[in-house]
Amino acid sequence: MKTLKTLQVPQDGNDLLFPDGQILNETITNQGTPVVRELYGDIITNVYKIVRDAGLVFNGNEDNEVNGYQLLDALKLFVNNLNDKRQVLTVSSQSILTGFNFDVLPDEYIFIGVLSDALSSSEVYNMVSGNGGALSIPVNSTSDIQASSTVLIVLNRAGTTVVDLSSAVSGDVSVNASFGTPLSFNESTKAYYFRKGIIFNDFPKSFSLEGPIAVLTSNNSIEVLEVIFFKGRAICLTIDTVLTSYRIFSFLESSNMTLEGEVTFTKTDGTDNYPYMYCDGSFIYFTNSAGSVNSSANNNDVSKQNFDENTLTLSEVSSFSIDSSFQKTTNVFVDSNSQLLYTFIQNVLTSYPMNASAGTQIGFFPGIDGIVFKLGGSTYYSNGNTSTKWQY
Repeated sequence: MKTLKTLQVPQDGNDLLFPDGQILNETITNQGTPVVRELYGDIITNVYKIVRDAGLVFNGNEDNEVNGYQLLDALKLFVNNLNDKRQVLTVSSQSILTGFNFDVLPDEYIFIGVLSDALSSSEVYNMVSGNGGALSIPVNSTSDIQASSTVLIVLNRAGTTVVDLSSAVSGDVSVNASFGTPLSFNESTKAYYFRKGIIFNDFPKSFSLEGPIAVLTSNNSIEVLEVIFFKGRAICLTIDTVLTSYRIFSFLESSNMTLEGEVTFTKTDGTDNYPYMYCDGSFIYFTNSAGSVNSSANNNDVSKQNFDENTLTLSEVSSFSIDSSFQKTTNVFVDSNSQLLYTFIQNVLTSYPMNASAGTQIGFFPGIDGIVFKLGGSTYYSNGNTSTKWQY
């Protein structure tokens, strides 16, 4: 852009106040700054460019109080309608449609939006320019994001980034469990549910577990009893109802719940002691297990197992007994830091050290019936669709 200072024309000359030059008024005795292309051409051209890039069509009228001010409208559009208000992002199939034209916006442009529908990390999306725009650019969504979530969008032609802001906005104190009771332990942030051999989520997607197991083992008598999400896998505790034999299978979450294989572990068959499976994010625990899974008739005998995802094997770390007052239940969560196991039974929250020490009643909640579960590293309580984070 040219400046008045560089032109050989009459000008004010006060370089201290106007380092790029200033127009000099013409008087009867002195020649003023002339109207020349070199001085005004850049200014007019930039004004026109701002209006065009804002997506406005020149109306052919002189700007005034009646006809409006198109340059001002363009500036308002850039500042307010793009990044100073929350945009509605319409999710349809694999497209995310914006309500504005971002064709001329630079890479790394940032704005806030709200999703009309959920995004799934397993799907491939394109961000589509609206209001006459032509661009359609890929979207990087590394996590599942629920409908109506507030998101931060970083536009980039090589791959637009979508960041979920809803947890930060809401304080991450609750989750929606619209389909029932979530799994007791799930290290991911997506709520999964299990019923009749099938797991499903809120998006909604469902995956059969017993079908692939029957195909792999050529055995239709295997029933899935319990599922946890651990190390990127759905770990399934099953029983062969004919042989009374417990078996464990691993499904890969990243591959649409592809059956990875059967997990090798030490167990006792023939007698059913009804072991329950727990997890603390580091190890897997089994009740009724002393030396091997399903080996003890005592509910308070617990085996702590390490899961090797590379070899699909479980190996015992230790066996111990919890206080004899412990009641076996699925309403359990384990805290790996304090080495305490918590139960919530008949309105009473109780903690148990992982030895024979007596349990401690944490609290009594009369009239409060519900379930506790682990999701995304936090503990939640629920007695309906909304689940509230518990700080214990």
